[in-house]
Amino acid sequence: MADAPEQKADANEAAASSVEASTTPKAPAKKRGVGEFLADNAIVSIALLIGKLRGIVTLPLIVGAIGTAGYGTWAQILAFTTLLSVIISWNLHLPLIRFIAADRSKAPNVYTSILVLEMMMTVLSAAALLPFSKQASALLLGDTGLERHLAVSLVLVFFSNVRLMNLNVYRAYNRFLARSVVEVSAQTLELGVILVVFAVTKNLLYALIAMAAWAAIVAAVSTWHASRLTGFAKPDRATMRRAMAYAVPLLPSLLSFWILDRSDRFLIGRFLGPTEVGIYSASYALGGLVLQAQAPFQMTLFPKVAQLWDTDRATAKRYIELSNKFFLTLAIPFTAACGVVAPALLDKLGNAEIAAQSAILTVLISAGVSLWGVTITQSQILHGARSTGIQGMTSLVAAAVNVVINVVLLPRIGVVGAAVATLAAYGLQCFVLARAARKHLLILYYPVYLAKCLFASFVMLVPMSLLIAKNVWAIAAAVVTGAITYFVMLIAVRAFDAEERAFAVRGLNKVLRRTGVHKNAGSGTSQ
Repeated sequence: MADAPEQKADANEAAASSVEASTTPKAPAKKRGVGEFLADNAIVSIALLIGKLRGIVTLPLIVGAIGTAGYGTWAQILAFTTLLSVIISWNLHLPLIRFIAADRSKAPNVYTSILVLEMMMTVLSAAALLPFSKQASALLLGDTGLERHLAVSLVLVFFSNVRLMNLNVYRAYNRFLARSVVEVSAQTLELGVILVVFAVTKNLLYALIAMAAWAAIVAAVSTWHASRLTGFAKPDRATMRRAMAYAVPLLPSLLSFWILDRSDRFLIGRFLGPTEVGIYSASYALGGLVLQAQAPFQMTLFPKVAQLWDTDRATAKRYIELSNKFFLTLAIPFTAACGVVAPALLDKLGNAEIAAQSAILTVLISAGVSLWGVTITQSQILHGARSTGIQGMTSLVAAAVNVVINVVLLPRIGVVGAAVATLAAYGLQCFVLARAARKHLLILYYPVYLAKCLFASFVMLVPMSLLIAKNVWAIAAAVVTGAITYFVMLIAVRAFDAEERAFAVRGLNKVLRRTGVHKNAGSGTSQ
């Protein structure tokens, strides 16, 4: 799961102060430059993409077997599982990263204490929620017959949260290649398990049970592997208290993010039924892929800025600007292309019913999620400044705006209303946090450069519109031609400066060298 921006209330200032001594690295790792940073993000993106593609890959199988409404039910169950994970995880992976990155000599104690705390909190929370599975099924899904699905979700959440803790150990150590290998393997095999089990049984419950069983295996293996980095030590209550003091005040922000990102499935189900949930979820699965261009930075930027903020703020600023600029370079054309590609692609993967409104749905969703990606980058400034109270407040307001707009528009204009609500809520939060972040660090947004990206995107749509058709080869040709046209146009309007071109070359060399594809003579050892 992607990280949501963390926040704290005013009362959390004391908690921030309690960990302030840990925020300056005492045993810093080898200094790593922009080339390594770009390579890390390229490696991480491969792993994250596989997990994000689950909604797209399972679409034709589920729709073909049990229809659009069945796909809607599947999307609601996964949304419920995400909610449980948000509540039950307690954000404990965040202090894990912060504490270990600050002082790796304490890693055995930090890892063991927080992992044990995570497991205890998850078990206690799941035990408290289990008796209410039937009520939750009726309230959220409108079907009491899904209570067993939600009960299995509790088991899935436990093992998924253990895996989450272990994967974040790699983040704390800047071991992104190792993290990606574990995540790619886990996500790929999980997707295979889902496809095989559902193809054989055509039963969503059995697919969930298979996911839970596989999650248990991954949790065990990843615990063993992560512990080889950190070691084990006797857990202590002091570390647990520090972790809770750091993490719990940030929970409202994660809950708000879930409301922004997932609650519309339940509101659509209430107002319009499961078929419309399936239609919207398919478009969201495609439009939401835009965040894959930003998701790697969620993994790498937080520990990087945390390490640099107190010692080299100018370099931290550079990383934030670079991350935001790279994301928008890809997000702008992706959003534009959705209007052309979505109808043909979703008709091919799903059916005409799903594809009918997908052009406007995916463009609105992609635009909203792109603004959310910018918000995540902006939040790193507030993290560094230890002034994240505004994040929680704006998250709650944005979540409320999202719900209100959904309630008003869904009965009137259907699922397009949910997409409008997504764009409006994310846009509001992005604007407010941009203003708040300026008080601590003024970053550049490169408006001239972004205007060139927008221009290149409009030019790109011409050949794409001419080539697009409802078959795989035409869709692929349109996408490839569009991408080539976009970057050729950026070069033609001189969007990239010499430094950026040099960064790109160094980053590519790092990726090739670290993945074993290319050995650059005299480059030294890579981490």
